[in-house]
Amino acid sequence: MASLNSYSLVIESNSSGPSQTEYSKVRMEIQDSKDQDATSTHYVTNQLTADESEPSTTDSYAYSIGNAQCSGSDADEWTYTTITPQTKEMQDLFSEMMDILPLIDNPTYVGSETMNGIMTNHFTFRVGGLGLQSGVEVTANQGDYWLAQDGQYIVKYQLVAETVDTATQAKVHVDVLIDLTNINQSVDISFPVGCAP
Repeated sequence: MASLNSYSLVIESNSSGPSQTEYSKVRMEIQDSKDQDATSTHYVTNQLTADESEPSTTDSYAYSIGNAQCSGSDADEWTYTTITPQTKEMQDLFSEMMDILPLIDNPTYVGSETMNGIMTNHFTFRVGGLGLQSGVEVTANQGDYWLAQDGQYIVKYQLVAETVDTATQAKVHVDVLIDLTNINQSVDISFPVGCAP
């Protein structure tokens, strides 16, 4: 994605089980614009473990525009900082090295499709070896992804996996979504009102 001028990206993961009350929801929304030299990230989690009676949640934002950075939320407080050009350069270098490499096993080509306004190659796959170690029954195992024909980056990815322990009927479910939109389109990023030097 380092080759893209701008984009909006959603990464979402939901899981439940093995108890009926356990769940975890994670959602990250990223906007990036090279023209503005800016990035914004919205991170939301909501989870409940078997040991807890109440769910724990987080909801936070992080903005970077040039050498200025801001993080926090309206509910808590905002923290504004500036970094040196040297630090910014190294942060940019690190972010350009990062890429999304989700789990993909033995893909099967489906065909050429337009996804989110981009010509892509659509593939399906199944997670190999699921249930072999644990001995549980696999009740869902389906993945799809769409790879940009020009640039070979993932435009969309989705995975649904589910297993059931036949002895206890305990079910574990996982679904993952990666969705890249507004590709090389105008993205406006600005600091929230509560964040100022």
